[in-house]
Amino acid sequence: FEREGTNKYGGVDYSTTGNKLSDQQKLSAQATSAVITILIEIDGDETKLPQINNINDLQRALTTLATDVKVEDCLRSAEILWTPEGPDDVLSDKDVIIDYPKLRSV
Repeated sequence: FEREGTNKYGGVDYSTTGNKLSDQQKLSAQATSAVITILIEIDGDETKLPQINNINDLQRALTTLATDVKVEDCLRSAEILWTPEGPDDVLSDKDVIIDYPKLRSV
């Protein structure tokens, strides 16, 4: 992640760049891959997540996290990062392999 192009908190957009797309940008959209990273800081060390090999494992892990963070206000912080972020950014399969060699596709 080289830059932060979207910064939303409490429904307010704090981005430094606007999200308005020109007609040309709307027409030039290309298919792309996406990488989403979820960072969560919680109090305690009881959360045990499965190794994620498929979409079912991912759903189970997210459900576990959602349940655990509701306990006694233990959620300290959370951040969701994704790439590509910009309307003209494209992330090819080759880019994913090069930039994220240990990533598992679900």
